[in-house]
Amino acid sequence: MLEADRADLLLGDVLAVRHEARLQGVALNTLPFLVLRAPVHLMLNARTTSADDLARLNAAITHLEQRGALAAIRARYDAP
Repeated sequence: MLEADRADLLLGDVLAVRHEARLQGVALNTLPFLVLRAPVHLMLNARTTSADDLARLNAAITHLEQRGALAAIRARYDAP
């Protein structure tokens, strides 16, 4: 969009935008302030996701966070 002069500004997920810019060889200029920071949410089907499934998923995420695995993944992709 930017390279084609179809937009002056692009807002999006920082990792996705950086990745796509690298693929397309487009240089980015970041804003000097944070526009929005929102947590990630998983949307699960209430009819097919049991309370046990949800508890196991939350426990796995907590375990990965405590071990530093999620921080390592974020660092690998230059996540803020």
